[in-house]
Amino acid sequence: METWLVSVLSFFNPSFVTDVPSLAAIYTLIYTFLVQKSLTKTAQALKKEVKDVVVLKDGVKPEGPSLVDILHEWRMQQSKQASCVHLTFPGCSY
Repeated sequence: METWLVSVLSFFNPSFVTDVPSLAAIYTLIYTFLVQKSLTKTAQALKKEVKDVVVLKDGVKPEGPSLVDILHEWRMQQSKQASCVHLTFPGCSY
């Protein structure tokens, strides 16, 4: 799995890395996003590809925040962390 996705999802659920059912939840979030954006060919390709992991059904709304909300929150947290990082140089009085 992509490391950025693990990072994003573990931010919201620290047990994600070892929580196997979360993989099904991730696929469900992505599938729901694709269907909502009318990307039906991509959604069907995902559905076919992950059929051994999870059965994706049309019309099922995942519990909790949407994929867009999760990514937005993650970006906000990343920018907050980036704004808090500063360098200290020897002789600098900041």
